[in-house]
Amino acid sequence: MEYQFGDKHAAAIVLNCHPNSLARSRRNTSYGWIEGIHFVRVNASNIRYNLTLLNDWLMNRHDPNAHHRAIENYCQVISHQRRQRKSKAL
Repeated sequence: MEYQFGDKHAAAIVLNCHPNSLARSRRNTSYGWIEGIHFVRVNASNIRYNLTLLNDWLMNRHDPNAHHRAIENYCQVISHQRRQRKSKAL
C-alpha cells in the first residue's frame, strides 16, 4: 500500500473539516492520533498528515481494532523501508 501525505488543506478535505480544526484534533487524545504515525512535524510551523491513515481512521472510528491493524501495517512498511535504506548505505 502506498501512503500519501499532505498539508492541512489536503487533510481537511479528507476529514471534511476546516483546516484550522486539525490542531484541536491533534491535541484531542480521544481521537488517538499519534505523532509520527498520523501526522509528522517537519518543523515548528509545518505539519504533514498521513492522508491514507486519516481516511482509515475516519472510516474505522467506531472499530479501533481495524484502525490499529492499519497502523501496524504502516509501521511494517516504514520499518521495511528503513532496512532497505540502511542496506543500500552499507
